Amino acid sequence: MIDQTFTIEEIARFYREVGEPCDLGCGESDVEKWINFCTGKYPYKGVCTVKKWAVIECRCSENEVLIIKEKLGLQPFVLNANHVMWDSQGRWREGNFCCSFFLIELEESCLFITKNTCYILVGNGHRKSISPTMLLAIMEGLSF
Repeated sequence: MIDQTFTIEEIARFYREVGEPCDLGCGESDVEKWINFCTGKYPYKGVCTVKKWAVIECRCSENEVLIIKEKLGLQPFVLNANHVMWDSQGRWREGNFCCSFFLIELEESCLFITKNTCYILVGNGHRKSISPTMLLAIMEGLSF
């Protein structure tokens, strides 16, 4: 449970901020190729294509980063997408918003790999940063 609450205005301000341009992502014409790549390499994971996305870095202390990386095998980044194009497991409908779990690996400059899903980043995106408490509040839905 998170002991810090955030106002709707604070959350809205985070979402309104565009962030820095990020040179990741593939073109829409390459999506089918990446779907085939992901289903072949990661047959046990879902595949989700997204656009209007942002890679969000969790601003952690050095000790927290060490725990996330070394103990959990994760990276302190999540994916926030404003438009799901397709999801192999039907978790999200086309046009829906989604937020991933923590990154395991960024592959081929357009694949955001988490424990359960290969997200294919389509088009241009952005990079943002957020405090760990606000990130967890958003992920747990405690902010609204």
